[in-house]
Amino acid sequence: MAESLTLQGKLEAYPELLKTMLANQGVASLRVEHAGSEVRVWFENGRIVHAEASDPDLSLPDVLLGRGELSLETYYAVQDQLRRKRSLMEALTEGEALSPDDLLHAFELQVQEILNLACRWTGGHYTMVLEDTLPPESAHLRLNTERLVLNAVRQVPRFSLVKKGLGSFHRMLGQAPGQDTRLYRIELTEEETTVYNLFETRRTVQEACGLSYLPNFETLRTVWALLVIRILEEARADLQSDKAEEVEFRLGAMVESYSNAFAAIYAAVYQEIGEEIAEFLPEVVARVQPESRRLLEADVMGEEGRLDYDTLAHTLNRLKVADRGQALLDLMNEILYAWVLQVRLRFGTKLQAVVDKAVNDIREE
Repeated sequence: MAESLTLQGKLEAYPELLKTMLANQGVASLRVEHAGSEVRVWFENGRIVHAEASDPDLSLPDVLLGRGELSLETYYAVQDQLRRKRSLMEALTEGEALSPDDLLHAFELQVQEILNLACRWTGGHYTMVLEDTLPPESAHLRLNTERLVLNAVRQVPRFSLVKKGLGSFHRMLGQAPGQDTRLYRIELTEEETTVYNLFETRRTVQEACGLSYLPNFETLRTVWALLVIRILEEARADLQSDKAEEVEFRLGAMVESYSNAFAAIYAAVYQEIGEEIAEFLPEVVARVQPESRRLLEADVMGEEGRLDYDTLAHTLNRLKVADRGQALLDLMNEILYAWVLQVRLRFGTKLQAVVDKAVNDIREE
């Protein structure tokens, strides 16, 4: 099978990588290496479906034993089944070690331990891979991804990581609209609900700390967790003290940078399929999430796959998008990943060098 397309970099804060993966459509994996240890998590349309770690204590049988979910006798029976080349699923259900209904809970316990570990790491390297399929051993279970991520971020022990994730305590935040269904599914704790409700009115992170009954560190950590799962969002309609013309220039330059990348990929695809690219382009756009796709009005993607900033700005104003900068950045990244994935599906690795260069040129600006 052809090698999958990858994005690599230095690990700064694992939850920020999770934020990107939760917004991704399709199948992808996130591998992080730190001090000789490795964890890898697979996602399907932004949902965690499988996870592995190099630490043997984080294998599913060991996690279940440590949590009191397996007896020592059952644990050794499972290990014996694995030595006989049985799959993990078969080994866990053999002899009713676990009922099928217990498997979801078991995998959630393992994924929680893996996320808890990775969220504490500083340094190391990450690799995001756009996959063709899930690994054969994947359980294909629909885990409560937001709840798992919230739990992991809220256990981060380092203030330096929380500060890096938040960026600035003067960030103006508000509740993301249209999240009622997700909130019902996530089931926020009392502390999380308290922090979330602080942002019914737009306010800075620092102002929220002053109003919260929780310790400042716990409040900051919870705010970060709610941002990672995108139920809080930037709420700076005017980007605070920035002059309007400076904001427009900066956002226009960002769109132009991404457009240069899109144009480079477009040109390579055009050389391969010619006028058929008129049918290829809608396939790229279709991979963008509906929330972001609403910003792509007709003809906003012009010749060579470029984006027209003036048209985008008009749409943002018409829809009264609170944080135009973040909305545009999210849109640019989603289109970029859509290009990468669609090119991968159509051409394999034939155009990988062009795609990698286009992506790296954005990162270097």
